[in-house]
Amino acid sequence: MRVRQIVTVLLALGGLAIAQDGPPLIDATDQAAIKANDGKTIILRGKVVSAEWSNSGAVLVIEFENTSGVMAAAFEKSRKKLDDAFNGDYAKSLAGATVRITGKLQPYGGKADKYKDALEVIVWDITQTTILELPATDPTP
Repeated sequence: MRVRQIVTVLLALGGLAIAQDGPPLIDATDQAAIKANDGKTIILRGKVVSAEWSNSGAVLVIEFENTSGVMAAAFEKSRKKLDDAFNGDYAKSLAGATVRITGKLQPYGGKADKYKDALEVIVWDITQTTILELPATDPTP
């Protein structure tokens, strides 16, 4: 019986070690962790407060709740595959949802002054986004 308990503990610890080998999971509000992982592949977790395509349709800007130091973006060349994978509208699927976005954290490379000091994760592929919690819906009778 004692051997079985030891084996179970060792298997559990081995599973934890495997889980920690991947990119770190960072909350979008954790500015210290975000800055510390600049240039690294991360899993960014947060509630999306805004996901809107630019007027030209070239860039989707994804903003998270309670943060100004990190954002995510997608580009027009990825739009069709993202839309197809997320019920026809990637941006609409993200708005208000709690998500995980995996990718390399890097300095914002766009033109908007609002994000000049921010870091961003670029979404190129559908596998980078996981919706963890759908937005609350207004129960209208």
